[in-house]
Amino acid sequence: MNDKYKYIIQFSLVFFLSHNLIAQDQQPISDIKSIGRYIENQGIELRIFPDRKSTLEIGLINGFLIERSDVGSNNFIVIDTITAFSTDEWENILNLNVDNQELELAKDFYDNINNKKGGDFDFQQGISSLKNQKSVEDFEFMVFILTAIKDENAAQALGLRYVDNTVTEGETYSYRIGLVSKNNIYDINSIPFTIKAEVGSVQYENKVY
Repeated sequence: MNDKYKYIIQFSLVFFLSHNLIAQDQQPISDIKSIGRYIENQGIELRIFPDRKSTLEIGLINGFLIERSDVGSNNFIVIDTITAFSTDEWENILNLNVDNQELELAKDFYDNINNKKGGDFDFQQGISSLKNQKSVEDFEFMVFILTAIKDENAAQALGLRYVDNTVTEGETYSYRIGLVSKNNIYDINSIPFTIKAEVGSVQYENKVY
C-alpha cells in the first residue's frame, strides 16, 4: 500500500476514535424546519424541510409527525401523521399531471432513496472520488428541496406538505415536525414556527437550508 494512503488511514482512525471518546455521549443534531401560510377556506399549509439527507429519507420511508400547540402554551400534541404516497397514489397523480417535470423529479428521487451510492473509497482516485460522490449527493438533495418548494403536488406526494383544516380563523397556532421513527444517527431538533389563521398570513422565518 502506498505510504501516503497508510498515513491518511492511520490519521483518520486516530482522529475518529479520539473524537468518539470525547463526544461519545453527544450525538450530532439534525433540524427539521417548516414554513407555512394560511389558505382561505382550506386551512394552514405546512411545507417540511429536513436539513439532512438521512433525516429526509427516514421521513419519506416512515412518515412525519405533525405537532401543534396553541400559541404561548408550548404544549405540543400530535395532530396527524403524513407519509409519502403509495404506488397507486403516485401513479394517479402522475397521470393527472402529465409533463410535470418537478413531479417526475420527485418520483425519481423517492424511488432511489434506498439505493445508497455514496461513500465508496477508491485507492486509485483517492479523496477526489469521495468529494465527487458527496457533491452529487448534495446536488440531488438541493434539487429535491427546491422541487418541494416549487411544486405543491410534488411536496404532497412526498409527504412534505400538510394542510391543517381544523384551525379556527383568527386564532394563532405553533407547529413543529417530528419523525415517526427514530434517526439513530442524529438527535432531531424540531424547530417550531407560529402563524395566525388569517387571509394573507405567511410564515417563512425558518430558512429551509
